[in-house]
Amino acid sequence: MQILKDEIREAILNTALNEFYEKGFLDASIKKIAKASGICVGNLYRYFKNKEELFESIVDPVFNSLLNMIRSDNEKHCDIHQFIEESGLEIANLINKKRKEILIILDGSKGTKYEDAKKRYLDMMTTHIEGHIVEKIKITNKSINLFLARLFATSFIEGYIEIIRNFGDTARIKEIIFDFMKFTFNGWNSLFE
Repeated sequence: MQILKDEIREAILNTALNEFYEKGFLDASIKKIAKASGICVGNLYRYFKNKEELFESIVDPVFNSLLNMIRSDNEKHCDIHQFIEESGLEIANLINKKRKEILIILDGSKGTKYEDAKKRYLDMMTTHIEGHIVEKIKITNKSINLFLARLFATSFIEGYIEIIRNFGDTARIKEIIFDFMKFTFNGWNSLFE
């Protein structure tokens, strides 16, 4: 029995990343991935049982990082400036390191369990924001429609998607994310004045 080699596995993953990024899951070719990795298709299947498993190996860690980022924002109890600084840096770093993977999840995951990722992120963020609105209503006695949570979450998610799609430079990504967060949260804060 032949021993599986880490360098071959990494070559497959790197080649597949580019193939999925360029073509999406449905149009990606296992034959092209194998050939570009310098192996035959049969050998590729010794490392990954099918295209779905290969795809998941690439995007699942990033998908879960994004979910955990939203979850951890629920647990942060700090002032708005500290939140913008910490969350903005965390998001910018993830985009910098995993931009292709994020774009694959958003644009190239049709036909996989990730094809509804954007909606899942949006639903999670909406619930998170609704909790904050309810807290603020209790403190300020303001009357705020909870549908604003969905609008806020949508603008936040869509804003990040536009940043991811349009910018690849780390410094520029950070600058735009911080400006976007400040702009968004200033509007948020004005609701409760």
